[in-house]
Formats: sequence, C-alpha cells, structure tokens
Amino acid sequence: MFETLREILDRHHYRYISMIPADMDVAFSRNEWGLLTLLSSYRQRTTLLFSYSRLRRLIEYSIKCLKPETYLLYQLFFRGLVVRPDLVEPLLDGVLTELLDASLLFKVGFDGYRARQCIVPFKNYYLFCDFPISHQDHVYLGATSCFMAQYLLSHSWPAHGRGLDIGSGSGILTFMLRRFCREVVGIDISDEATTTASLNRTFNNISGVQFITDDFNQFQETGFDFIVGNPPAADLPSSFQGVRNAYGGKYGIEKTIKVIRYIEKALHENGQALLLTGAPVVQGENILYSSLRDLVKESGLSIAVEVQAFWPMARVDWHEPEFSPTHKYLVLLHIRRNARPEVILRPLPFYRRLEYIFQGLGGSR
Repeated sequence: MFETLREILDRHHYRYISMIPADMDVAFSRNEWGLLTLLSSYRQRTTLLFSYSRLRRLIEYSIKCLKPETYLLYQLFFRGLVVRPDLVEPLLDGVLTELLDASLLFKVGFDGYRARQCIVPFKNYYLFCDFPISHQDHVYLGATSCFMAQYLLSHSWPAHGRGLDIGSGSGILTFMLRRFCREVVGIDISDEATTTASLNRTFNNISGVQFITDDFNQFQETGFDFIVGNPPAADLPSSFQGVRNAYGGKYGIEKTIKVIRYIEKALHENGQALLLTGAPVVQGENILYSSLRDLVKESGLSIAVEVQAFWPMARVDWHEPEFSPTHKYLVLLHIRRNARPEVILRPLPFYRRLEYIFQGLGGSR
C-alpha cells in the first residue's frame, strides 16, 4: 500500500506543493511560482496559528500552477478537504481500499472522502501529521523542527553509534539523526506522536529507528553518542487549555533545563547534543543564559549557544503577565561532555527565515 501511495504522490508531483522560493519579491513577479500562495497557510501551520482564510482567497491563483491530479491530492492530503468520490476513486485506484482499512482515509457520507492526517513533503520524505490543532496531543511539523532538520543536513557530522531524539513528534529529527548514527531511538510522551512517527518510519522505509512512548524524566537508557531535541519553548500559562505539548514552563525554558540535566546523564563520554529552543529576554535579562551559566557550573558540560537574533517572538494577548517575555530569540545549544565547562555565545549564520525554514521543502536535496 505505502509503495503504491508514494508512487501516486510522486507521479503527480505532490512533493512540489510546498516548494517555496526564498525570495518572495522574485517569486511574486514570476507566474510559475504561484505556489507561493501556500506560504501563508503552511507558515501559520508551523507556528500553531492554522489560519486558512488567506489561502482560500489566493487559491484561484495557485490552481493555475497545479495540474488537476496534484491539486486533488493537495486538497485531500494537505488541506484536509472533502473530495468527491468520482474524483478520488480514479486518482487512488488500487490503493483506496487499503487507505480506508488503515484509517488514513475515511468516507464522509455520500459527499466524498477526507484524509485523517495531512501529508507534508520534506526533502525526499513524506511525513504524516495532524490537521489543524483540535486536541492537546496534536502531532505537527513545526517551523523549528524544519529549521533544525535543515541545520542537521547542512553540516558535516562524524559517524556515531547510538542516537536519541527527545520529544520525537512526527519523527523528522529522528530520521535526520539516522543519517549519522547506526541506530536511533525517538522518545515522546504522547502515544499519538509515537504512532504517527512509526507510520512515517514505515511509509519512508527507514530502518534502524525505534520509537518509544515515555517521559524522558523516567527514561533509563544512557550511553548515547548524539542527542537532539526541540523542547517545548512556549511560555503558555498553566491555565491555557490549548496544545499541551507546546508548553515549556515558566518563560518557556523549564523543560529545556530539565532536558539538559537528562542529557548530562544520558550522553556518552565523548558525545554531543543539539537542542533548539527559545531564549526569552525579561526586563533586559536573558533568562536562559543565566540558567545555563548556573547549570554548567554544576554539571561540567560545555554549552555553545548559537543565536538567531532575527527571531523575535511577539507577546500574545492571552499570556499571563509573569509568563510574558518582552521578546525571545531562537537559539541552538551545542552541548558536549569532557570540554571546558562554559557557556559560549556565538551567532548563527544569518539565514532569512523563509529561506532556512522553507527552502527545498518538497525537494530532494
């Protein structure tokens, strides 16, 4: 079934639905880049806003750039819309029954078919994720996950034995880590995330990867050579009943500090770890940096901080006052054992946000 579905997606160029150029001005001036109108929806999806209104207003322009079959797949597996039976059945001939049996597709009365999860193309992968947030354990492919996946692919890493992805979610970072490690474990506290990541592993035919439902605080395995993670960094109030897996504790850094303390125990003697998180600035003080300096004195770890200074996070109306940093920067933490215990600040290369997150989505580079 999966081979047939992948063949259908490839044959009808589904992976190019999110091929976004880096330069918006150039894109808008060239008709063949009409798919740029997907940017509004996709960018908002990756930042948990999920507004499709602008996309609907621009869809007439986009449709000119899509072949009919690609457009149907896009409506079905990217937007989650109901598509008429007479359109779906010929398109998914030979795989429709299997998709229904696997609950990846379901019938909506006599109106048509709807996908249970969306399929997001990234490089030469297809990743199943949930549609717009409707429950606390929503599994999504976030902008920061795309950022870190691209970062991992853009750098040379030595071969490692065992890898660990903390908070594996859709599995995207687990799969990137597998390129450099003999075997990789992905852990996530959400059963739904583990199920979705396992589906993505099978769909993309990836070996040497295991997904486990567990809380990293209780996870007992150690001796990992390469650990990656994208800890929740939203400074949501505890009373907020939205996406539970986005809450990072006060100022959005509490879970990051807990993950680093776990890494101290789990990392192999000469291992390394990469964490992508946010660095809030409150009343002129960078809360994360202060916490890291205290932590390295206790742990003996070395932490190099790469700062993406162009990534200010605006305050949100429903934040409680004590959870409201004035702004937040995206930071990448390089953690090593057996190095001089210190916190080193250095800038991340200045990548335009659109370029670094979206360049090559759907491509095979």
